[in-house]
Amino acid sequence: MFEDKALDYLKAYPVAERYKQIVLDLKEVLYQYHHRAEEETKKEIARQNLYDLLAYNVEDAINSVEFFINEKDYENALLYEHELEKFKSEHSAFPGEDPGSRVPELLEKLEALIKEAEDLIGREDDELKEILNQTREFYDLFTQRYQSRDEYGVLSLLADEWEAAHGTTLWDLEDTLIRNFRVFDNISYQITNLEIIENKGNGRYLVNYQF
Repeated sequence: MFEDKALDYLKAYPVAERYKQIVLDLKEVLYQYHHRAEEETKKEIARQNLYDLLAYNVEDAINSVEFFINEKDYENALLYEHELEKFKSEHSAFPGEDPGSRVPELLEKLEALIKEAEDLIGREDDELKEILNQTREFYDLFTQRYQSRDEYGVLSLLADEWEAAHGTTLWDLEDTLIRNFRVFDNISYQITNLEIIENKGNGRYLVNYQF
């Protein structure tokens, strides 16, 4: 391509002047082409950055949900359902087609984890209801035997290593039951507001009730 200084020598020749104009026009075309290409590249990089940022945010949410599931804190895991919908809306609002980013794959993974948390919390609720029913049955039987003044029936419901919070042992309780049952002809015993307040693991639960 001619330099601008070289083209100045052609001014005296009409044909050469015309050629010079063609060269200038070509330079402008090339400039506009490269300028547009550069702008398109910048736009594409900016668009790709949107997907990269969203992928980072979704992955961060996945890590949080996995943490809560591992900690059996399913309710906090389900809080990310709102985040999932927000991520989906952002993804669908991005200009153009997805450039092959990891976003769709990550969104599917996050959705699967939230569904897993829903299933686990449902299963946990069912297990808790079953345990609560068994606990009610236990205290109903305890109440029946207590009101019947059946000290051995009451004691058979308790483990040999049973101990009250204030230190009373099973053998202390046996003496207390025998004395009470001999003193009173009629005993009324009712348990209300029974609830499980803590799962202590290994099939042990802390319950609260009024009587």
